[in-house]
Amino acid sequence: SVLIYGEIAITGDPATVRADPTVRRAYLGEEEAV
Repeated sequence: SVLIYGEIAITGDPATVRADPTVRRAYLGEEEAV
């Protein structure tokens, strides 16, 4: 499970969690063009 702002954002196996776009944005931020 991953908490974002105190709420469970996703629950699942590690591969599912890593692939979730909400989790990626929360932990890695938005991708910026260089």
